[in-house]
Amino acid sequence: KNKLLKRRSPSPHLPPAHAPPAIERAMARTCGRACGMALLVASVLFIALFGYTVYAFAKYTPIYRPIQCESLWSRMGGIETNFETMTAGTTGRSQKLCRNPNPYPVTVRQADEPAAGTVFVRDGADLKEVGTSSIDEVHFAAGGSANMTANLKLELPAEEIFDLALKDKLQAVATFKALATASIEYLGLWVDMDLIEDQVCGFEVRLAAQQVGGAACALSLDRLVVPSIDNPKVYDRLELSPENRQSRGLLKNAFLAAVLVTTFGLALGSGRFGATALRRARGGEGARGAKGPEAAQGETVGKDAVACMGPSSQTEAKMEV
Repeated sequence: KNKLLKRRSPSPHLPPAHAPPAIERAMARTCGRACGMALLVASVLFIALFGYTVYAFAKYTPIYRPIQCESLWSRMGGIETNFETMTAGTTGRSQKLCRNPNPYPVTVRQADEPAAGTVFVRDGADLKEVGTSSIDEVHFAAGGSANMTANLKLELPAEEIFDLALKDKLQAVATFKALATASIEYLGLWVDMDLIEDQVCGFEVRLAAQQVGGAACALSLDRLVVPSIDNPKVYDRLELSPENRQSRGLLKNAFLAAVLVTTFGLALGSGRFGATALRRARGGEGARGAKGPEAAQGETVGKDAVACMGPSSQTEAKMEV
């Protein structure tokens, strides 16, 4: 009998074909806890991204607030005559202080460069072309202020410009395209958004006295109110057309809404799966501990008793059980 049992007993030098069930259960519990914790951490990160997106949505709503401007000074040079071409002309400059109320930086420059805008003077109900206009590029920090400078150049046949100089004052209108580039930040990434608007600016001129008044701008000639040259301060705004404001607002809303829906779903899903994985891992530990201390002590005593036997005695004890 002893020979038969020894023949059937496995060799102590050969490793078991499979890991003991206890080790497999321990590995499964460890993996479940690790996966569950990873999913919960991911859920917290998605919740944080969701909150940041809500903040960005509130920050960039409305998408654009008009830049507020105040006239600083205006100057005009003397009339110079070119006897070869029999033309006469003059130049002028004006500057205004503008404040950007938006939470992002904005750069404004002339969109139709190198071509310049056009300057007209009112001749009764008509507009007569008399020169060109341009604006210098200016950068506004988020919530910051900067000076915007406009340049004016008049050139006409000498006879016509001297006829205009005899008048007390003239109403002039300058038209050009303004390109505003807004740099919007999201998660450390900067996205440039270009907006092109037709600008119509009006001001009054006294050619003989070499005076030019402050300019006010609008999106169209119908909405333009030309300020008086005797007004020391002129206030106006750099507006955005309703079409541009609506299209950019819809684009911003669609992008942020997609991020909100995605992050909410990922946060909910990862949190749910993470909690389930942890609950299962803890459930396995609870089932193991449900045997009670007495059963665990009996198992330990039995294992110690078997360990104290020799190889043949251990085999016999196992066969008896």
